[in-house]
This record gives sequence, structure tokens and C-alpha cells, in this order.
Amino acid sequence: MKKILCLFLTFVLLLPLISCGNDLPSSESKTEEALPKTQEKETEEALPKTQEKEIEETKPEYPTVHQPLTWEKIDAIPVAKEGMTSEQLRQICLDLFRLSLTFQWTPAQDYSYKISEKNVVLKTGNVYAGVPYVAENAGGSFYAFLRCYDPETGILDLGSAKSAGVIPTLGTHCSSGAFWGWARVVNSIPSRYSTVMYHHEQGFLRVGPYQYFTPGDRWDREDNSTKNCCTANGQDVMFRSYAAIEPADGLLLVMPFGMHVRMAVSVTVVKNEDGTINGDKSYVTYLDQGSSWDEKDLGEEGSVSFQGGVDEKESFSKLYKTGYVPFTFGEFLGTDPIEKAEATLKPEGDVTLTQLKDAKLTSNYFLADINLTAYDAEGKVRFTTACNPGNTFCVKTMEMDRLLMSAKTQKEVKAAERVVIKAYLANGETVTVFDGKVL
Repeated sequence: MKKILCLFLTFVLLLPLISCGNDLPSSESKTEEALPKTQEKETEEALPKTQEKEIEETKPEYPTVHQPLTWEKIDAIPVAKEGMTSEQLRQICLDLFRLSLTFQWTPAQDYSYKISEKNVVLKTGNVYAGVPYVAENAGGSFYAFLRCYDPETGILDLGSAKSAGVIPTLGTHCSSGAFWGWARVVNSIPSRYSTVMYHHEQGFLRVGPYQYFTPGDRWDREDNSTKNCCTANGQDVMFRSYAAIEPADGLLLVMPFGMHVRMAVSVTVVKNEDGTINGDKSYVTYLDQGSSWDEKDLGEEGSVSFQGGVDEKESFSKLYKTGYVPFTFGEFLGTDPIEKAEATLKPEGDVTLTQLKDAKLTSNYFLADINLTAYDAEGKVRFTTACNPGNTFCVKTMEMDRLLMSAKTQKEVKAAERVVIKAYLANGETVTVFDGKVL
């Protein structure tokens, strides 16, 4: 009787489960379909999406920079030496200026700065080429640019610095940009301060048969403009002067409405049947530093924004009409020697901080950049800093107080076991000017 009762109770309990077995999931199904789906959703949608957002905010994706600036590219340009031909010296200047106009970079974040009164924004995700153009305070070069530039990725990172104040210290304009190209070889001219200084009495020699009619040692933007010089010489004389241009010679424009400098790459001369020069068909190919960013499609390299004119062409007729005059340098003609680079800092050896601040760095070439490295007792780098030797112009001497201006630099220098100061010269050489202890 008990067995029958037990069988009956078991049947009663199982009957509801059997009758709805096709409608409700089993406990096993609940484990596989209900709980795991909730967990899976939390894992896939909640945590990873938050992590992805954090990654995107802290590490933005930068575009590929195909032609970054590297020390290898800079060092591949020879240092000018006595005995080199005019062609070799001219090519050095062209290669340096071309590199400064074409190397590529991308900003780590959006940076803004002003060209005169116009606000310019460098956008993250875009690729740019060349040292930025600035209208004022253009004492920069790519030596200064390299301090905040990653040559492997091409990323320009100004850190927490305000870009409006930093970009001008890195940038160049038409005059200073071309100047650094010439300064790789040319040492017979004064500091690049303004295009009005590009005068025959300052070492800028005329090319071809045209004559100067400007008094004094500089151009006047009003009465003694280059346009007036072209007009006074006449079209035929100026065409013959343009035809005499050789690679790395300069083209200068000084007018009331503005000034500009170009570096010639080559010249193409086409003559008429009577032997005269056809000004419309003859042209100069040149490099120059422009002021507006122009985007160009480079095919596999993608879109790159340029400010510099690279291998642009302009006819003799337009050069004459605008008012350009050609010039060259004694080093190219063999009338000025190629000097051996020298840079000295006095006093030498171990010095006090006051003595080092009062010291003067002197070179026979223009100073491109000055770097200081402080080492600890184990020989490890503990601090580095650098500065532009000039600011709005190029110099061959610098007071060391300019490098040691900040309280942090002075503190680090005094605490270091060894301090090394190097001068990067415009001709491409690096000279160690101090290696000792600051007492």
C-alpha cells in the first residue's frame, strides 16, 4: 500500500512539468540562456565601451607621417668644406632649404597661433609639411622644432605650453627660412633681420648685368624699392640677369606692399628668333616659404598641407613686372672662403654658476640651437634644456644667461655632477663648448 501511495505522489508532482515541458525552459536552459546573456551583455557593452572611450580620449589615433624629419636626413646633407665646387656648395643650400619645407608632422592636439592678425589652427588628424610660417618673431628653425618633435612618428607635441607663444619661436618666414638654407654654407653676410638688409653693401651680390641705384646699405620700401631698380635697368637687362641665375641664388622683392625672398632651383631660357629672350616662356624654378596652408594630394601618402612653395615656376616677364632682383654670395663665386667652424665658451673648466651665467658663447658661424644636459654621479641624465640663441634674428654670439635664465635650470645645474653644453651651428656641425662641473 505504501509503495502504491509513493508512486501516486510522484506521478502527481511530475505531471505539471511534463504537461508544460515544451513551453518553459529547463533549469539548464536558464543557466545557458538567461543568466549568461545578462553577464555577456554587461561584459561586452558596459565595461569594454567605457574602456574604449578612455583609450580614445587619452590616446587619439594619429595619421601616418610618411616623411618625418630625422637627424639622419639632416646629417646626410654634407658640411661645406674648403675645396668643394660651387655646384656642391649650392646643392647643400638647396637640400637644406628643401628639407625644411617638405618634412612632415602631425600635431598631438589642436594648436592655434596668429599670423599677423589672422588666427591659424593646426588640427589633430591632419598632416603638415615644413617649419610653420610666422610673420613676427621668426627666429626658429627645425633645430628648435626637433625639441618637441618625435622623428619616429612625426608627432609635434608642445606639452602644456601655450601654442600661441611657442609656435612663433619654432617658426620662420620667407626671409629667415631661406636664410637658414644659405647659412649652411654662406658666412659672409650679416644677421638675417629683414629683407631690406639683403643689399649689395651687406654681402648680397647682384647676378647678371643689372645695376643697383640704391644709396646706403639697405633697400627702401618706398623710393628705393626693387621694382624701381627693375624699371631703371629695363626689361632686356633684367631678362639677361634672370638668365644668369644659378642654383641657390636668391630672388628679392622689396615693395611698399610687402617683401619676399626666394631661392632659385634652376632657370630655363627660351629665345626668340632674333636671339632676344622670350620673357613669357623663360622661367625660374624656385623654393620659398609661404604663409597659407595649402592641402595637396600626394597619392599613397595621402593629403598633406604645405606652406612652402616647392619647385614652383615663375616667368621672367612676371618676375620683372613684380619687381624681383637676383642676388648671390661670395662663397658661391669663390671670393669668400669656406671657414672651418669654431665655437668657444669662456671661461673653461669647472666654474661657479655666476661665472657660467656671465660667460659668452662665440662662433664664426651662426648659432642654430644651444642644448644643455645635466648628469648625476652615476652618469645618468637628470635634466635637459635648450634655447634659441637669437629670437627675432640670427646671431654668432650668445650670453649664457639666456640658457640659464630659469630658477629650475639653475637648481639642476648646481645639483649635477657634470654639465655638458653643445652648440648646433648653422653649417651643420655640433661643438661641445662646456663639459665640467658647476660649483
